Amino acid sequence: MTELLHYFGQFCHSAEIYMAEIERRMIAPGFVEEALDSLRRLGKPTEPILAQVGLPSLVERPVSAETYGALWLAIAAELDDEFFGMGAHPMRSGSFTLLCHCVLHAPTLGQALRRALRFLDVVLDDPRGRLVIRDGLAEIELRDAGGPRSAFAYRTYWIILHGIICWLVGRRIPIRLVDFRCAEPKQGADYRLFFGAPVRFSQPISRLGFDSAMLDLPISRSEQALKQFLRGAPANILVRYRYDAGIAAAVRRRLSQATPAT
Repeated sequence: MTELLHYFGQFCHSAEIYMAEIERRMIAPGFVEEALDSLRRLGKPTEPILAQVGLPSLVERPVSAETYGALWLAIAAELDDEFFGMGAHPMRSGSFTLLCHCVLHAPTLGQALRRALRFLDVVLDDPRGRLVIRDGLAEIELRDAGGPRSAFAYRTYWIILHGIICWLVGRRIPIRLVDFRCAEPKQGADYRLFFGAPVRFSQPISRLGFDSAMLDLPISRSEQALKQFLRGAPANILVRYRYDAGIAAAVRRRLSQATPAT
């Protein structure tokens, strides 16, 4: 009986981890509204786009990463801007694909990240990103020519970069800190859940940090692998590439090990 209870406890713990990560895979309705604001600012209706991706006119519950990814693509196509109109210049359709090709053959993650930052500087002009290494962290800093942008703008920038670099090295890169220059939005709790790291608002500069040792990781991705990655984007980068797949595999291993002998 004691052994059975032990196995049951292992099962419950693994199931709790898995369900928590399934929840993390869902995108909060507040993020849907922030994406739709890019249409509203231009006086464009939101209902046709929502209907196109199978969402109601009022989104009150979390949506899957796949649905949010479809919404991202639909809005980007409508605006011809993959950055939702939040940069000084539009990120024209196809820019994300070109960015991936730009970094594909970099030898290390650090060199790929620097190339990506230069690419986005050329495309967007503002905000401008730079890589700063301090206290064991690699920090992606974002600087604005004027006042602070919305938290959604900074989040979108980091989603793009972080998703790409995770894929390049074939592993999830844990985020250690996230600072926003802007004030905390009403969805502040959603931002903390999304990043899974300490999040602060009203800071002197916007930055996202991870362990600087990651910069030395080698890259070995092929053109064929890139095609597969792009077919799943941006849904696959919304959950920090391979995050849930890794957790699911770990849970399956744990459960297989926990099967009591007959």
